[in-house]
Amino acid sequence: MKSYLFRMMNKPHRFCPECSSSVLIDISQAEDIPESMKGLMAVNASLFKDIDLEKAEIYTMDGKSI
Repeated sequence: MKSYLFRMMNKPHRFCPECSSSVLIDISQAEDIPESMKGLMAVNASLFKDIDLEKAEIYTMDGKSI
């Protein structure tokens, strides 16, 4: 995977260099996120095989405000 940073430069976005698919955002070490989110990663679940996103438990958040 390759990485890029933008905005506050503290949340690495990982992507596939072959197809440019966004794979994950590593928010685990970011200092500007709520304590309840420390240690988390945002993963693009649509890249997994055999996952039914209709049945997945989804948690939403306002990523723009963090």
